[in-house]
Amino acid sequence: MAVWDNLLVRTFHLLENGSIDIGAFHQSAEQARADASTALYEALNDGLYIPATQGSNARERLEFGDYPGPQEDPADSKWVLDKFEKATGALSAMAENDVPPSSDAWVQLWEDTRHHILSAHRCRADLSHALMRHVETIADVTTIETRGGHRTGLDM
Repeated sequence: MAVWDNLLVRTFHLLENGSIDIGAFHQSAEQARADASTALYEALNDGLYIPATQGSNARERLEFGDYPGPQEDPADSKWVLDKFEKATGALSAMAENDVPPSSDAWVQLWEDTRHHILSAHRCRADLSHALMRHVETIADVTTIETRGGHRTGLDM
């Protein structure tokens, strides 16, 4: 998830300052998506179920947020892959858009994309925090807070 998160943030900043190679972005995003899915399956193999999409369902899972019902918007949930898909799609739409950067439409597109990227980032931070709590429980250790007590250091 960290690789995908970093890709989104880096690409967003590059796009703010000019254009990007959209083909390279799509290829990198696809690899990050595959790696994230693999990591989630490996966690399952280790006995830790992390529902990552709205279609995920199980009785026992790592709780790290609110899982919405079928009628709710997955963008407002903790379905981590859904959030990253939404952020990736928003960033792609921004990159492929022909709207002039000085227009109100561009500003709205920028704000929407930023919102989705921050939402995905916060979801990943919440997941990381929940994983550390799980490790603390099974290993009987205590982790310390970093970055002034904040779980996330992203400043966009």
